[in-house]
Amino acid sequence: MNETINQLHKRVSVRAFEDKAIPADIKDEILNCAFQAPLVLIFLADCHRWNDAYTYAGADPRKPQAGDFLLACQDAVIAAQNAVVAAQRGYI
Repeated sequence: MNETINQLHKRVSVRAFEDKAIPADIKDEILNCAFQAPLVLIFLADCHRWNDAYTYAGADPRKPQAGDFLLACQDAVIAAQNAVVAAQRGYI
């Protein structure tokens, strides 16, 4: 199996939590990983990006509408997921 696909199969998101305390040393380690990261990425949804590109190319596109914001959000999420997969491949 392709290594990237294998990593995607191994990744999990927990949405059901147990009612138990997290040991202080584990909590500290989690926080240290989040606060002392050597790289922080911020992904933004830009629903005007395609409009700007078409306008720059000399076209006369329609103005962005509400649905375009959802598409921009999906683009940002896809980019974030690609970054996660790339990071996981590099460090795991």
